[in-house]
Amino acid sequence: MFEKLEGNLTDLGDVIRQERLIIKGKRKTPIFRIGAPRERPNGPGDGSTSVISNPSRTGKVDLIVDLKADQEVDLAVGNWTDEMGNPTSAPADATVEWAVDAAGAEFIELVPHATDPNGITAGALGGLGNATVTGTVTTAERVVTGDFLLSVVSGDAERFEVTAGEPRERTAD
Repeated sequence: MFEKLEGNLTDLGDVIRQERLIIKGKRKTPIFRIGAPRERPNGPGDGSTSVISNPSRTGKVDLIVDLKADQEVDLAVGNWTDEMGNPTSAPADATVEWAVDAAGAEFIELVPHATDPNGITAGALGGLGNATVTGTVTTAERVVTGDFLLSVVSGDAERFEVTAGEPRERTAD
């Protein structure tokens, strides 16, 4: 459950305290922007999901989003920051590729965005679980990744199950 935690860990019962040392530097990091989740018009489609075995290289995610089992959401690269969180400009030659981890591919489908060549639409496939989606931005100078967790949760109640008790004799009063 905690395989991606690293550094000095202290178990405090209900929570784990994590301490890490991070080397300072000027590495540009994209901050991902998540659109408003919306109902999937036709349910799961035949999109072009890209699957990778271990997208989370840093052991952390940059964002966590809950998505109902019948929803989809647009994902795009938003603001750029350096390693210290300071705003910076995006590289002119940046291209983005998107992928979902192998375990999450059964819960999330990635489809190229219709109007944004660097965007993607992530749609829930109906099952419940977590998927790590990785955006990989490639420039002439470097490769930068951003990871976030899409957690597929139950949708709104639309049906209920009727349970019957044991049949019994009806008495006339």
